[in-house]
Amino acid sequence: EHIFLALNNTSNFLSRKEIRKAISYSIDKTNIASNIFNNQYFTSSFPLDYGSWIYQEQDASAGYNPDQAKKILIDGGWSYKSNYWQKIENYKTQRLQLNLAVKASDSTRVAVAQNIAAQLENQWIHVNIVQLSDDQYYNSINVKNYDMILCSMNLSISPDLSTFFGDNNLANYSNEEVTNIMNEVKNINDEEKLKQDYKRLGEIYKNEMPYLS
Repeated sequence: EHIFLALNNTSNFLSRKEIRKAISYSIDKTNIASNIFNNQYFTSSFPLDYGSWIYQEQDASAGYNPDQAKKILIDGGWSYKSNYWQKIENYKTQRLQLNLAVKASDSTRVAVAQNIAAQLENQWIHVNIVQLSDDQYYNSINVKNYDMILCSMNLSISPDLSTFFGDNNLANYSNEEVTNIMNEVKNINDEEKLKQDYKRLGEIYKNEMPYLS
């Protein structure tokens, strides 16, 4: 089971890579694994971190670095004022605040969402948790009307990352190199070439942060 945040790359704030990366550096995944899952889950930085022969690049550090998160926002032109990260654009003040959608019927997933929101609030990134009914949740996935949504899916040993990188993916993420790799791996039988391609996907994933594993 791979649990992840999909960060909507077409939303007002999360279309900006500095905000997606600040979120990734602000969340201590080991805290979630310990407090919510009683250390029954591993931290992950890519969907294929564990159990797949094709990808062996797992990063146990999980990338937690709150000071780096603040630096990225400051370098991106954001400043902290009146309890908000703010930025003036087109003579208007943008205040950083995000919605996090979660399925209300899944109490464990709600607890994860609350943990994430609390950690982001500690970094002054304001988060409103939106608890959805099952029908509302799946409708939101279909129409992509969220900033962030907490999801999980079971991954097979044979990798299929179309949910993350294919058409109509959960993060509305688009990248020409990723599209080319996804098309290429459909027709490759060379194991070493496949490993190279999936390693490159992992590198792009960690740099672009369309999702948080």
